[in-house]
Amino acid sequence: VHSKSKSKRDPLKVYKRSATSLKVNAFFRARRLRLRDVYNRMGLSLIRRIREENLKISILVLSAKPEDVMAGYTRTAGANGYVGKGRQMSELITALKTILFGYDCFPADPAGPAPENALSSLSVREVEVLQHLARGASNRDIASRLFLSDKTVSTYKSRIQEKLGLSSLAALIEFASLHKLID
Repeated sequence: VHSKSKSKRDPLKVYKRSATSLKVNAFFRARRLRLRDVYNRMGLSLIRRIREENLKISILVLSAKPEDVMAGYTRTAGANGYVGKGRQMSELITALKTILFGYDCFPADPAGPAPENALSSLSVREVEVLQHLARGASNRDIASRLFLSDKTVSTYKSRIQEKLGLSSLAALIEFASLHKLID
């Protein structure tokens, strides 16, 4: 455990090595940073709402969802960075420092052109609707949560099915599960 005097030079290193959740939370509170667990919430909607309310806040997403699938969507929704949970602690700390210095930090795109992926053809809102549908929410529930009309949700559902070449709700659920869009 490092002394507090050393923490003035690089406080992130101290918490990397000797972190308890209380110390980490205290570190973040002292710097007006917030850690939020958004498990089972619609993260993309939450990012968008935060961004609408406060443009100055920095948002770093730490997620178990595949980086190649979700990083772009979180960027479009307004996040400043994305780190997969499978990454090393040093990468998380680097991302955090990068964002604290006012830059964005997302995973690098793979070298060369990306393969044609049906999922990449969906908009951020379509991914949100797909996630809700895959979790078993009705059109009415989705409309209420996303502040849309039932008809708009129905239109999104049809577009998603068309873009993905799927014809049933069961197929949508299977697709979302295979692409790790739901927990």
